[in-house]
Amino acid sequence: MHDLSVDPRDEHPVLQTRERLLLCFLLSLVLLASYGPLVQAPYVWDDIPLVLNNTLTGDWANLPRFFQIDLWQSAGDKDVESGYYRPLVLVSFAVDRSLFGDWAGGAHLHSLAWHFAAIAMLWLLLRRWVSELAASLGAAIFALHPMQSEAVSWIAARNDLMVTAFGLAALLLLGVRKPKLASLVGGGLLLLCALLSKESGVLIPVFLIALLLAEHRRLPSPWVLLASSLPVVIWAALRFGANLRGSSVPDADQFALLVSKLPAILGHYSLKLLWPAPLNVGVTMEYLDGQRAWGLVPLILGLAVALWRGKWMAACGVLIAALSLAPAVLAIGVRDQLGERYLYMPLVGVVLALVVSLPKTLPKSWLLIAAVPLLGAHLLLVPQRSLDWRGEDALWSAAVAADPNGFALASLGHIANRQEETDRAAALFRAALEVEPANHRACTHAVKIGLRTGRLDLAAQGAEVVGRRCAPTSEILGLVGLARLQTGDIEGTRSALARWDGGLDARMPLVAGSIAKLDGDQVAYDLQRNQVPDPVSFDAQVEQLLLLSGAWPKEAP
Repeated sequence: MHDLSVDPRDEHPVLQTRERLLLCFLLSLVLLASYGPLVQAPYVWDDIPLVLNNTLTGDWANLPRFFQIDLWQSAGDKDVESGYYRPLVLVSFAVDRSLFGDWAGGAHLHSLAWHFAAIAMLWLLLRRWVSELAASLGAAIFALHPMQSEAVSWIAARNDLMVTAFGLAALLLLGVRKPKLASLVGGGLLLLCALLSKESGVLIPVFLIALLLAEHRRLPSPWVLLASSLPVVIWAALRFGANLRGSSVPDADQFALLVSKLPAILGHYSLKLLWPAPLNVGVTMEYLDGQRAWGLVPLILGLAVALWRGKWMAACGVLIAALSLAPAVLAIGVRDQLGERYLYMPLVGVVLALVVSLPKTLPKSWLLIAAVPLLGAHLLLVPQRSLDWRGEDALWSAAVAADPNGFALASLGHIANRQEETDRAAALFRAALEVEPANHRACTHAVKIGLRTGRLDLAAQGAEVVGRRCAPTSEILGLVGLARLQTGDIEGTRSALARWDGGLDARMPLVAGSIAKLDGDQVAYDLQRNQVPDPVSFDAQVEQLLLLSGAWPKEAP
């Protein structure tokens, strides 16, 4: 390894000890100030089931179980099969519970500590190939880029921080020219820890081989290959013992949409690297503007310059960025959401490609010139985003303000519904259906919320929008028919019934039976009555519906 006090290219000291300490202090101060508001932030989103309400992490006696189950099964859902095997993340959540109880602020500080660890490991790794000044610039970009804030701010996304910190540490130990036994053992253990934090840790051995080929033009030694492959074997055996399947992959329809949207997805992330505002958790593939594909232009130009200047080591950076983003792209195909956290590990590759492309003798003024816009973007965006994480309402309200697409509107609607803000929730669900394309996940909620709360005015408003904007499935027609029947819209009820194809839905027999009763068609009524498990209850419900509709006289038998 190189002497860290000497530039590996020109063999001259670059930063004095005082300057180095000052940079570390300033970086730490900025990060603590930016993420400081998170100490008052609650658990949000997936934090609630995975951390706050986790059924296992509150008791260290359950530690062996962490290594035997799917991540999401620990949240209490025994039937879920996410394919995520992340026992060390559960260990980290157990540490949170032990140290901080239900205080989410402590868990946020824990996540920030992992970010600091990843920054330090990246700086040490970059020092292997570039000057201390260039390595400091690269580490600062990784530390301060606003796109990193989602991974740092969201406790449930700690797996991205952990796999990156452990993976970089493993590369640091296993990537030396002649690793000693301690480095081999330590690197292997760190690689195993990366694998047990997130599945993308399986890419670390690939990165190791690529880096050694680029730096030394040789494959790893047999001992390094053993130290990097044995953890993968152990991890695979543990996954198999836990009876976990692979993570979900897009089905045929999802994959077709993913392929058609891939240029826009890559363009979106490319533009976010250059101009991260606004930070937004509500960006989805379905609503992604196709013009974002133009973001591929600066990406391609940047790649060309990096490869021209940095040669093989820059190619390694591109490989690291591309391979670590690939699993996230598949996840986008399944879950539709373009998480900013997906760029956390890929930014390592971007930074590597950038710093190895810089001039060999980098003036100190370059660090200042680059730091000003980077620091400005960080301080402009990250503290505000930290405030947004102080509640799900604030987080998703910010998402709607940044991009009022159907996904963001429906997500905010669910939060308003949980807060029992019925009118606001109903309005948000309807708004989610009025945008292009309509958010089909809001179709049932736009009507159900009125029916469930007895607000028939809201049910009728929802039924009107749903009737225009949603596919006429049996469930949708049943909800619309039920809402219109209870509000006295008999013609609307007949219209919904006319579109019914006979598919299974618990509401449609009631709707069809009510109309048959109203028309005096006993044959049609008996047909629906005979299909339900409790005919007596069916009779009572039909009568109640007709009384609510106002179309059935109260004295009728």
